[in-house]
Amino acid sequence: MKKHSEKDMYLPAWLLGLAVIFFAAAVLCVIFIHDRLLMIPCAVICALVGIAAALCWNNQWIKVINEEEFVYSSMFGRKTTYRFADIVEVKKNADSQDLIFSDGKVHIESCAVISANLINSARKYSKYL
Repeated sequence: MKKHSEKDMYLPAWLLGLAVIFFAAAVLCVIFIHDRLLMIPCAVICALVGIAAALCWNNQWIKVINEEEFVYSSMFGRKTTYRFADIVEVKKNADSQDLIFSDGKVHIESCAVISANLINSARKYSKYL
């Protein structure tokens, strides 16, 4: 696995820390299950949020290949190559934005660390940015 600093978009280390906190909360919920059955759904929810945060931190990234293309890896590690010129829409959400392509989308969290290389390439080839 390449270091995050070699990517043009990656999620910050504090997200991994958040995953650890949710895993710890899940463990605490399991420890206290004998007192309250309500802790079971709490443990499951905390574990699932922790897993999602860890997957996003590890797998979600963008690497610019050349001036016209980049590779996007989703939270599940599925890698897809896109062309900047093929962006058909940019959808801004409250906590993220999506680059929409005719054959897929790239999800970028607002907390993501984005390189100048990625920003400049995207602006150069897409009229939507």
